[in-house]
Amino acid sequence: MDLKKYGFSKSEISLIKKLRTPQKIQKFIDESIKYDSSREDRSVLDVIRDGRAECFNGALFAMTCLMYHGYESTLIELTAKKDEEHILAVYEAPRSYDRGTYSHLLRRERNPSEAENSSHSSSSLHSRFSAKGDKKDGCFGSIAQSKFLGLKDRYPIYLSLRDLAVSYMEFYISFDGRYSLINYTNWMDFAKYKLMFLNNSATVSKIASDLHKSKPVPLTNARQLEFYADPERYWREIMIIPPGTRIPQKYLRVRKKIKI
Repeated sequence: MDLKKYGFSKSEISLIKKLRTPQKIQKFIDESIKYDSSREDRSVLDVIRDGRAECFNGALFAMTCLMYHGYESTLIELTAKKDEEHILAVYEAPRSYDRGTYSHLLRRERNPSEAENSSHSSSSLHSRFSAKGDKKDGCFGSIAQSKFLGLKDRYPIYLSLRDLAVSYMEFYISFDGRYSLINYTNWMDFAKYKLMFLNNSATVSKIASDLHKSKPVPLTNARQLEFYADPERYWREIMIIPPGTRIPQKYLRVRKKIKI
């Protein structure tokens, strides 16, 4: 992947090179990318230069870093009942952690340049973006930008995308207090976008539209009884409250009493 071709400066390319593990990528998002929902069409280059992103743009940035360093990666959408969707950058890690199976990731830590050179061919790039089923040979993990603490990353310990999506259910709380997650989307083919999301806002908007149109996979019955988070759990999960958000009185009354 020739990032110079897409307008990345030396310092911006250096940043991508340094963010060579999921944990480093998530840490950078948490510490250096401010949550900002004013624009959904930020390209990866815009995210770096603005230092801002909402969940979709943050996930695109994370996916770019992951695939630059050889991970198979995509975006999936979590959808909710009467609540906002959430976008995850999903990646696959080897299921076996023995020396042989995990050697390419060990090389990434010991010799980043070797891993970099081995992961940028057109064939390997296509394989990292091609469509996959829900279950694969490895385990799934994720990276995310979010207003909620529990909707960020997951370690690659889940045997299917469904298992990964389920892990978000008890943390997916609407601002009115409901547990709202009901669906997720499957592995999406990104090869067709030809890396244009790196610097092209129109492509970013097209990806957002395609994600919204993806067939939802149900996690639960949308007509089931609704459950609400207790006030302490509610306030421990919320990190950012957008202006104009209505918070139920039953949560506002106890906010000052809860130590966070």
